[in-house]
Amino acid sequence: MEGFLDIVEKCCFNDLGYSGNKYTWFTMKVGGIKVRLDCALATQGWIDHFPHFRLQHLNKTSSDYVPILLTWEGSKPHR
Repeated sequence: MEGFLDIVEKCCFNDLGYSGNKYTWFTMKVGGIKVRLDCALATQGWIDHFPHFRLQHLNKTSSDYVPILLTWEGSKPHR
């Protein structure tokens, strides 16, 4: 995990945030655990180029994982 965090920092990645459920992984085993395992990362340049993005945590299905969906609502990217 330390190596991953080093790369995130060196590349200046930002967490894109989310809307929807707070957690992306659930288990009812071992007393119930809920965590946000999945996220989307991007550079500030990408965020500036695609300013109208939206990241959603969708509804949980039969899996332990919650799907995430990244959409872009703009007509064309800013240059």
